Amino acid sequence: MEQDGGAPQVPLWDANGSTVAMVDNGSGKVVSSYAYDPFGKPSYGGSYITAYQYLGMEND
Repeated sequence: MEQDGGAPQVPLWDANGSTVAMVDNGSGKVVSSYAYDPFGKPSYGGSYITAYQYLGMEND
């Protein structure tokens, strides 16, 4: 679980372990979504960026 200004955010993963969305733990609403090209380059939708994305690896 990660924090964004005090609000807990919960990651949702696909079968490969890549983060596909971040959900607000209180409301259950998706606050950010992620998609990846075949080489793992992310594209974002939303306001929250997590450090753990493609295949669950931490971004620099």
